[in-house]
Formats: sequence, structure tokens, C-alpha cells
Amino acid sequence: IVEYFEASGRWLAFVATRDRIVARPLDVAAASIHDALDRFAFRSRRRLRIAGPAASARSVAVDSILAELGTRLWAPVARELDGRSRITVVPQGVLHGVPFAALDAGDGPLVERHQIAIAPSVAVWASLRGAAKRAVPAGRTVLVGAPDEAAPAVEAEIHRIAAALDSPRCSTSGGDVPVLPAASIATAEVLCGADASADAVLERLADPEVGVLH
Repeated sequence: IVEYFEASGRWLAFVATRDRIVARPLDVAAASIHDALDRFAFRSRRRLRIAGPAASARSVAVDSILAELGTRLWAPVARELDGRSRITVVPQGVLHGVPFAALDAGDGPLVERHQIAIAPSVAVWASLRGAAKRAVPAGRTVLVGAPDEAAPAVEAEIHRIAAALDSPRCSTSGGDVPVLPAASIATAEVLCGADASADAVLERLADPEVGVLH
């Protein structure tokens, strides 16, 4: 777990592993994070507006901002996290807007080396972790991707999830789409494009055989 904490304008990052807890001071201020996030949002939107929704939001300018944030927020704790595959980040304040998985502390995006999860607090993380051990949702899983102008890459994200899980593909009314093997007893259903209508989502929400809807 990496928990960020601010007090009187000073930021610390606490790293908790099975072995120990360490604290690292951060050379960062809330105003500088706000500024970096504003620039990140502007550059990402501009990239998508110019290149179109099928293009990546990444650019030299965006990568520079992610490297800046990575140097300030992740580099001070990177050594403590070497070899850790799963990391839960607990941000505070303005840091809730930071795309931690995309940060680059010198070795490329963190998501290439770690599975990054975000939790609002350590207490909530512990509670959810305990609940997950006690009960695994039964029934089938449904993945929904409904892109619009505000989120043009949503459908691509759903397909990337499918590809990451190495799923087979099948034909539906929406065309050739992935079907994911779920952790429970059934395979997942993927709704994209025209299939991802409000009525379809409400129907799945009301279906007692659906255990997880993403």
C-alpha cells in the first residue's frame, strides 16, 4: 500500500508492505499538482480532438507531464516497491485526480510493471478486501462500453480488458466482440456500441443471474 498524506503543506508517502512501514518526504505542493493535472487534461483532450477518437491520447507533451508527476510522486518510493506486482494507492486531496497507473518514474508507465488499484482510504481497502474473501459474486459478468464525445475510447478500453484476459471471440448483434471467462461460474457478456443501450444495462441490472456489471 502507498498512502499519500499532507499536513501543513508538507507531503509524505507511506509505504506499507508485509515487512515494514516507511515514510518518504515528497518535494511537491498542491498547487503544482493542480497545474500539472490541468495541463494533462488540456493536452489529452487536444490530442483526441485533433487526431480523432481512435487515436491514443498520449503525446510528447502528455508524456512529459506524466514523467513530471512520476518523478515527484513515485520516484521517492519506487525502490520500496521493486518486485511488487500489486500495489494499492491511497491518495489524498488533489492526488485523487492523478492517473497513477500512467505515471512514468523513469522506466515507462507504472502499469507495465504493476497492477495499480486506487482506494479512498486504508480502512475502506481493508473492509473491501475482507468482504471479497468472504463472498465471490455468483452469476455471469457483464462488461459495458458506451462511447460518447466525453469518453471516446471507452469501447476500446472494454476490448483491451477482453484482450488482457485472453478471451475467445464470438459473434453478437454488435459484431465480433470478446467474451470474457469470468472468475465465477459463467462467462462474461460484452455490450458495446449500439448494444450498450440504457435499456440493455437496466435489464442486466434487474437480472438476478448477473453477478458483476462493469
